[in-house]
Amino acid sequence: MDALVTGGSGFIGTNLIERLKKEGHSVQNMDIRNGSDCDVCYFPRINFFMAHQYIVFHAANIPAHRLSMGSPRDIILNNYQTTLNVLEAVRRSSRCNKIIFLSSFAVYGGRDTPWNESTPVQATTPYGLCKIQCEELLRRYNEWYGISIVIIRPSNVFGEHEELHQPLQVVPKWLDDFQHGRPLVVHGKGTFRDFTYVGDVVEGIIRANEKISYFPKIYNLCSGKVVFLKDIAEYISNNIAMVDLPKHETEKWSGSYGKAMKELGWKPTKTIWEWIDERKREIKAEKDST
Repeated sequence: MDALVTGGSGFIGTNLIERLKKEGHSVQNMDIRNGSDCDVCYFPRINFFMAHQYIVFHAANIPAHRLSMGSPRDIILNNYQTTLNVLEAVRRSSRCNKIIFLSSFAVYGGRDTPWNESTPVQATTPYGLCKIQCEELLRRYNEWYGISIVIIRPSNVFGEHEELHQPLQVVPKWLDDFQHGRPLVVHGKGTFRDFTYVGDVVEGIIRANEKISYFPKIYNLCSGKVVFLKDIAEYISNNIAMVDLPKHETEKWSGSYGKAMKELGWKPTKTIWEWIDERKREIKAEKDST
C-alpha cells in the first residue's frame, strides 16, 4: 500500500508511520517540520505528493485546544486549509480516493458525557470549531465527489513520542515538572479526562483502513474510563498547585468506544496509570545513572 501521512513528524503521525513501515507499506511523510517543501498548506506540493498514493492519513494540524483561544485565526486558517488541500488533491488524483482524518474529542465540547458518535457536536474553542468544520468538509466531499472517508476521534492520547506534541499535553508536562522539581498545576478539582494509548489509536486507524468504504464512518477511540486530573497529579507528585478551570475549558470529558468495538473489533489495551509507572521508572533510572 502506498500511503501519504500528513503531519507524519508529529506525535500520532510518527507512531503511525512506524507501524505502517513495520507492516511493509510504502509511506510518504508530509510535515512542515521536514521543511517548507512539505507544507500541507501549500497546495502545489500536496498535489505533487498525491500523484502515487493509494490513501491519505491526514493528521496535519496545529494541536492547540487550549491555546487556540489566544490565536483563533492561526489555528482555524491552518487546520482548515490543510484539510481542504488534502481533499482537493485527492479529488484531482487518478489513483487516490481514500482519506482517514484525525479529528478530536474537542468536537463534543460541553455536551453531557459519556460521548458517542451520535452526540451532537458543540465547539467550545476555535480548535474544536475547526475540527467540526473539517469533518463537515470531508462529508461534503464524500457526498459530492465520492471520496471514501473515515473520521477518527481520539481522546487525550498518551504514549511513545508524546514529546513531539507541541505544546506538551498535561501528563507529559506534569512528568517533566516532576522530574525538575516544579509544582504540578491542576485546573479544576472536578476536571476529568478519558486517556487513550497511542498504540491503541494507531491500531484503530489500521483497522478503520481495512473497513473503509464509500459510506463515511466516524469512530471514537478512547478508554471509556473517567480519570480525574487531580488524582493523576497526586499519583505523580505531592507538589500540587490547584487553580480554577478556565471558562472555555470542558470540565467533563469522556466517551464510549462501543461502535469501534462492534465494527472494528477494537478495544484499549494500556491505561494511563501503566504509562505513568513506566515513565516514572525511566525518570528514576535516568536520575540514578547521573
